[in-house]
Amino acid sequence: MGRAGLIMILFLFFAGLANAQLKIDFRRVDSSMYHASISENWDEVIRVGKEALHHDIDYFYLRMRMGLAYFNKQNYRNSAEQMEKAIEFSPEDPLAKEYLYYALIYSGQHDEAAWASSSWSQSFKEEKGIENRKGIEGIYLETGPEFSNNFDENEMGMLPEPFRYREQDLYGSSYYSQLGINLNIKPHITIYTAYSNLIISRQASVQYKWGVTDPVESYDYNVRQNSFYLNGKILLGKGWSLTPAINYIHVKTEDISIESFVPIGSQDAKYDIRSLEYSFNNIVWSLAFNKQIAVFDLGLFASYSNLNNMNQLQFGFSATYYPFGNLNFYGNTTIKGLFEKSDTRPIFSQMLGVKASSFLWIEGFGAYGNLRSTNESNAFVVYNITDDINLKAGLNLIFVISPSVQLSLRYQYMQKEGIRTEYSYSPYIRDGQRTIKLKYTNQNIIGGLKWTF
Repeated sequence: MGRAGLIMILFLFFAGLANAQLKIDFRRVDSSMYHASISENWDEVIRVGKEALHHDIDYFYLRMRMGLAYFNKQNYRNSAEQMEKAIEFSPEDPLAKEYLYYALIYSGQHDEAAWASSSWSQSFKEEKGIENRKGIEGIYLETGPEFSNNFDENEMGMLPEPFRYREQDLYGSSYYSQLGINLNIKPHITIYTAYSNLIISRQASVQYKWGVTDPVESYDYNVRQNSFYLNGKILLGKGWSLTPAINYIHVKTEDISIESFVPIGSQDAKYDIRSLEYSFNNIVWSLAFNKQIAVFDLGLFASYSNLNNMNQLQFGFSATYYPFGNLNFYGNTTIKGLFEKSDTRPIFSQMLGVKASSFLWIEGFGAYGNLRSTNESNAFVVYNITDDINLKAGLNLIFVISPSVQLSLRYQYMQKEGIRTEYSYSPYIRDGQRTIKLKYTNQNIIGGLKWTF
């Protein structure tokens, strides 16, 4: 290639660079975004805005137009992010503040909307229909039964040879109720406090050899549990929030003991079930950090508990995502680990939600892994029974009746596993006993009412 050809190539190269530079200068960006906004070509507004930001061109109207574009595409999460940037350039711009507030509301970020508007003038808020938060923001009530097939599925039959005695203590059906209140302490601090009551039926049984019969002795009793829950959401700024929580659980039940005696003239023992009322306390401490990044809410959490006569540490990561920047479709993925003495258990949870109509949202959820002694939702739900919980799945229906009234109906299915202990005098049975796994399922239906003032 000759010198003339090389010069021509270099000329075209630098001309192209100059032309590209012209395409992304402030004047061309502003003109392109303005005309795209006037024609409501929102995709073009967003495209040009992203390209300008990539080349370090950033100013009030760029952010404002991108925020309006996202808002009109119902991508409220990204709209709120752009409006916050616009307000950094012009803190008193009324249109940016108005769009920020409603973008936060429409994306479900009510706490953030209340904090953002807390410093605005009362006249401005009245003009834009922005209400001040009340001290008591709302009340939540939920209640319903849980049905178990454990008693029927694991009823004792004949004692297998060569076993002489066996015992089990089963969990049955239950009933649950909860009353909670949302409180606004400061513009950036909210508290949720709740009382819940849970009554679980139980059945202790023993079976033993007595001549040619295998009599079964059973005793029915209840576990009564009262829980007092408190959490606080603290907004820290720039998308960060902190949520400490505590769940205090008082359990009243009966301590079951088995007494044996040998009747006069017999070589075989009979067995009787004795009970003594007693109570104990469990407590769960939880702490979570959350960071909002556009359409993602990313969280790290940890907890300490003392359930089932042991201490537990739990750590996890949670990602909630809104692919379209609104509440039409969303999901949550949680991965956590429980550490209990030498036992380490991973748990994976998934939830997906969709807006089915103007008044109905449907959420499907599931969790895989042994949930025994774990907690979730900032320690609000605590699995403190002694049986294993190997699978959870369900469906949640949310009906928005009005801006202040919301009804919910939740169905949940669980696969659980208890134990039965069998004893033998045979030398072929190791330690003279064996443990049998007892599988069963629970299904519950919980109805809820959320009333916002």
